[in-house]
Amino acid sequence: MESLAPALGLGWDRQLGPSLPLSKVTVSAPEKDKWRRIEPTINTIWPIVEKADARAREFVARRRAATRAAA
Repeated sequence: MESLAPALGLGWDRQLGPSLPLSKVTVSAPEKDKWRRIEPTINTIWPIVEKADARAREFVARRRAATRAAA
């Protein structure tokens, strides 16, 4: 959040601890590569969201470049 907020032109006023609380809707405990269990579903949905993901990444890259240029 501390790096995402400035990239989006937002302020951030909170210190983050070493870990965050679990989401209220967490079904199972976090674990490495947990997402791989639903990888087939992700691969099915990816074509639907791929363009939006690319636009979001381009937006963040432009904001970062603008922030660096202003510094």
